[in-house]
Amino acid sequence: MIDPMSALSIAAGVVQFVDFGKNLLSASYEIYRSPSGETSEEVELSTIAKDLTALITQIKDRAGKLPRGEAHNTAAQYQLVKISEECEEIFTQFQEALNQLEKRDSLSGREGKQKEHPKSRLKMARGSIRRALGSVWNAPKTDSMIKKLEKTKGRMMTATLLCLWDESKRSEQRDIKFSERLDDMIAMLRRLEERVDRTPRGPTNDPQSKSYNRSMLGVPETIRIHEELVDCLWNQQQRPGQRNWNEGEPEGRTGLSEKIKNSFQKAIVNSLVFETIQGREEAIPKAFERTYSWIFEREPGELDGKQLWSSFPDWLENCTDQPYWITGKPGSGKSTLMKYILQHRLLKPHLQKWAENFALLITSYYAWVAGSDLQKSCEGLVRTLLYQVLQLNPSLVPEVAPRRWSLFLTLRSITKMPPWQRWELEESFEVLLSKCGTTMRLALFIDGLDEFESPPLQVLELIQHINDRNGIKVCVASRQWTEFNDAFNLNPMLRMQELTTADMAHFVGVKFEGNRGFLELKTIFPAEAARLVGDVVRKSDGVFLWVSLVVKSLLEALTEGDGLVELQETVDQLPIDIAQLYDAILSRISSRNVTASSKLLVTFKAAVGPLSYLTLWLADEKQSLNCDINSLFSHARSGLVDIMKRRLDSKTRGILEISPDGTVNYLHRTARDWALQPSVWEGICSTLPEGFDPYLLLLRAETIRLPEKANLRSNSMGLSWDILNKSMWYASQVGDSPANASELVRVLNKMNSEASDIAAPYLQLEGTVMSLYWPSTQEATQGIRARGNTFLGLMSQFCVLPYLKVKLEPEQKANKLKPRKNCTSLLENAVFGYPGINDPSVSSSYRISSSQRLETVSFLLERGFSPKEVMLNGNAIINEVRKRREEERYSESREYWAEVEELLEMPGISGRPKDTNQIE
Repeated sequence: MIDPMSALSIAAGVVQFVDFGKNLLSASYEIYRSPSGETSEEVELSTIAKDLTALITQIKDRAGKLPRGEAHNTAAQYQLVKISEECEEIFTQFQEALNQLEKRDSLSGREGKQKEHPKSRLKMARGSIRRALGSVWNAPKTDSMIKKLEKTKGRMMTATLLCLWDESKRSEQRDIKFSERLDDMIAMLRRLEERVDRTPRGPTNDPQSKSYNRSMLGVPETIRIHEELVDCLWNQQQRPGQRNWNEGEPEGRTGLSEKIKNSFQKAIVNSLVFETIQGREEAIPKAFERTYSWIFEREPGELDGKQLWSSFPDWLENCTDQPYWITGKPGSGKSTLMKYILQHRLLKPHLQKWAENFALLITSYYAWVAGSDLQKSCEGLVRTLLYQVLQLNPSLVPEVAPRRWSLFLTLRSITKMPPWQRWELEESFEVLLSKCGTTMRLALFIDGLDEFESPPLQVLELIQHINDRNGIKVCVASRQWTEFNDAFNLNPMLRMQELTTADMAHFVGVKFEGNRGFLELKTIFPAEAARLVGDVVRKSDGVFLWVSLVVKSLLEALTEGDGLVELQETVDQLPIDIAQLYDAILSRISSRNVTASSKLLVTFKAAVGPLSYLTLWLADEKQSLNCDINSLFSHARSGLVDIMKRRLDSKTRGILEISPDGTVNYLHRTARDWALQPSVWEGICSTLPEGFDPYLLLLRAETIRLPEKANLRSNSMGLSWDILNKSMWYASQVGDSPANASELVRVLNKMNSEASDIAAPYLQLEGTVMSLYWPSTQEATQGIRARGNTFLGLMSQFCVLPYLKVKLEPEQKANKLKPRKNCTSLLENAVFGYPGINDPSVSSSYRISSSQRLETVSFLLERGFSPKEVMLNGNAIINEVRKRREEERYSESREYWAEVEELLEMPGISGRPKDTNQIE
């Protein structure tokens, strides 16, 4: 294996040779500078030849000292030798050109001709050497030589990096060793660059200069370094040691500025963000004016000499190991109170008394059962807390996220990071907890323990684990479930339904007082008006949501001119139970809006993750596929928000609403629970028109939005793969019917076309499958080496059978279709799916059922695809399936692999040549 100094010395020689050659051919080169640094305004052709010879001799001597033999001849070393030989070839061409110039000069001197031929001694002027060589080489030849020199320099950089990386394997701390070698290389390049910049012609315009540390590891050939470094740093058995910012940097090394340090920290913090990280908090309504202020009263109210709740200010200020529990009935206002607390000006001063001289960090998490996976899981809680703490105190990043910090520090640039996995989150979280009580104090507010998808006992275990640490204070809110009552009933606490009577009376009074119709009636019938307000509050039984819904209904009736008697009858007839109240609301939807209401509710339920008002509008309106989404400017979108608010209000009577962040949600958890009752949902679906398919509508909407989503994101290849994966999952759920098939094919073809157009400018990597097919970037956006794929491959991966049936006609046998090499086959895509989606140990909203995947595999086998196909990893599909069945730990997956194996072993399954593993 080549030693690093030898690799760097060869690289230095090649860089000097290339820069010297490019200067000779530069149109702006006006002061001759020899490799030794001497400058001159005149130069002999023989001097140029001598300097070139000195440079190439230096390269040959250094390359000649490399160790020989198969044991030493690595791929990177082979490249170094090859590039050195290429430099000799370039030198030969320069030498021949200079010899021709010398010969012409000699002939012209003897013949007494002094015109039209260059002299052996050149008086330097801008581009004079280029013009002289131009009499031997034409312009295309000169430009071609410049490009060849640039390419040689780039390949030398890559080969040197690979040599340094391979050499670092000898060290136990490979990342640190490589980082040191990379610093050596950058320092060497910059010294050469500075030597060039001292010439009178000014600084170089070479695009590779000034940014060696940012560009050298971005070329395809160095992907291996990135991948192996990630494998090294993300080894669960070995945690990288903490690395200080400029630890051990000797003089001359490439020190990094505070600005770059901050950019590294910011990139790592932002990697924790998920799309809905603040969605739930924004959706929770603010407390109504002058309500909930009692929570910050030092002395709680009393009833029969007993405190109605535990003093919240006392709990905030005192050292206690007991979480504060906010509990209450569904809809009683727990989330609104939590938001009120977190936004109140008195919260921090109270907590600072507890924190004393320590830094105080206040964090929160709002669980939401109707939200994305990370909005309702312990993993989402941990991820959110890490994000908030590191955002508040970025200096903790190197200790809390040492793997990511080491990756950036090693490569000296912001690069792709692996997705956060549960084990890494837990590892970072433990480090964060260990800091509490020593360098900081943490106040944590968690709303909706009952909203977690995880079992209550698992959530409680995490809460207890956090609360057991020093320097942490926890406040939680939940419904009065048995598990939570058992855990917190002896803690400081409050029950919402016992404390909000005055708040609700204030709310009803202010709302009614703002209605002209009520004021007119109150003037004439003051006692009856007061009784109406009191009855609404009493009948609510402490459920603030019930009051809000009833008041909204009564205000509409007042606006329509109903009298107090009619209003009182309405209140008397309303059910106390919140679910029955939703039934009453649904029954009031006009007959002409019933179908529209059902379509909206069913489309909302079918959506994966947060559903934007714009996506729902596109789906509900069934906009043309050619709709130019980017033409909808901000003022137009604002108008669409108003349109959708009005539509949801009238068609669903407010059961669905638009949150401040623009996503559509149930107005409350109780509305979701009610709607998903089998009897209720069956009634909603019974009014849908025949053939209605919400998944097809959502697929259309996401396809129309694809150009917009690409503009909003700066991720790899310009494509938003979260949107593409979601869209293809929608396609997989579309009903397999003749009516749907033609429209499905049309929409998917449009999606393929749009994605191709978006990715085209980014796919410039010549000689790779990525330069041809945008589907090959699916895994590259996750920091994984790209795997060749096609659009039909993606359709097989997501088991979109209606599309495959149209595209793979029965007469088109697989062995008759044109193959594509280096691509994942349709059968491999169908059998194994996208990594993670088919794994029951990984939570995924895009999982395809085993039955649907087996049906797709069966279909492809019928079309002639063979189980003996060779996968990209070199294994036959049938052998890989057997291997996974034997190694599988989960019974569900083991059963799937067994069924696939049975399908692949069915008699009559034909084989195909190994290299025909993909089609056009």
